[in-house]
Formats: sequence, structure tokens, C-alpha cells
Amino acid sequence: MALGAVGLVLLIGELHLSTGGALGALAVIGVVAGAAVATLAAGASPLFLVPFAVVPGGVCASLVVYAVRNTSRLRGRVPLTGPHTLVGRAASVRTTIDPVGQVFVDGALWRARSAQAERLDIDEEVVVVAVRDMTLLVRRNAHGGFLL
Repeated sequence: MALGAVGLVLLIGELHLSTGGALGALAVIGVVAGAAVATLAAGASPLFLVPFAVVPGGVCASLVVYAVRNTSRLRGRVPLTGPHTLVGRAASVRTTIDPVGQVFVDGALWRARSAQAERLDIDEEVVVVAVRDMTLLVRRNAHGGFLL
């Protein structure tokens, strides 16, 4: 019974930690071994190993495959929120940037610094070129609107 319990704990660990299937494989082994040992220790025939050991192991393995597949699919995604999503957006200077000021972009005021170390005056249109330490690096917008 202890092997089965350890297997379930490892399965829960895989679902929360996403170890790429390492804990999940150990969980399947623990569940199958625990069920097999418990079935044979109870004096049952080895024929009962299929329904009492292989079936729970198969369910556990399918949960591991599901978890690994979903987490590996999410790893390649670019986050949809955060300051880095402002790169390429047009902004309006609200306080003179010399060397630091504020810009209005995407509905919020942000601290900004000129990427080319030039003075940018109020109401100038700028483009966000990078984000460093929650400060936007901007340059004059020669095109107007979005740069992306």
C-alpha cells in the first residue's frame, strides 16, 4: 500500500511541478508495483494483476502523458501580458524626457528614457524600442501609429 501511496504523491508532484515526466514515470511504477504487491500479498491469483495493477497504472500513465503534453505545449508560448508587450507601440510624451520623463502608452503612464540620449518634448510621438527595469526606452516616431 505504501508503494501505491508514494506513486500517487509522485503523480501529484508531477502535476504541480512539471518535471517533464520524470516524477510521472516513477509514479506509474509505484502505482503498478504497489497494486501488484498488494494483490499478491492478499493471496489473489496472478490473473487479478491485470485489473488491479495494470488498469490503475494505465490511468496513471495517461494522466502523466496528458500533463506532460499540456505543459510542453505551454512552454513555447510568449506571454501575452507584461511590459515587454509594449515594444513597438506608439506613445505620447507627457513630461519632457531629458534624460528621464513619462510617456502615455496603452492607457497608462510609464517612466521613459530616450534610447538615443536625445531630449524629447511634451506631446511628441515616440515608439517604444525596449523595456529595461520597468523603464521604457523610446525614440522619435517618424511613421506615426504602430510600428509592428
